Amino acid sequence: MNNRPFFIANFSVLALLLVIYMVYVYGFANAYNWVIPVVFVAYSLLNIMLYRMLVNANDKSPARFITAFTGVVGIKLMSALVFLLIYLLTTDVDPIPVVAAVFLGYTGFTIALIRVVLSTIREK
Repeated sequence: MNNRPFFIANFSVLALLLVIYMVYVYGFANAYNWVIPVVFVAYSLLNIMLYRMLVNANDKSPARFITAFTGVVGIKLMSALVFLLIYLLTTDVDPIPVVAAVFLGYTGFTIALIRVVLSTIREK
């Protein structure tokens, strides 16, 4: 199995989001928040784990892939919601940049995951 396209897409999304954040901080003179890069790296690591789950589920049975796909999207969404809830309840820092980072990370990494998984499945 060739995992290279996934790792390239995953790293590309991570690098793009980190560059966008650095431009936001240094280009527009905003305060640096260490949580935002951690959110992006966490999504990247979560994407790696979920990619393996989806590919393994499809290898076992294509019908199982649908269930695994729904579960993966649900896991990502619930983890984002739980993180945001905990963050909002425990900090006094302006939450808007972190909420935007979680949204961008969720969207970017989910798109990358779906595109690569579907193209990998089509190749088989």
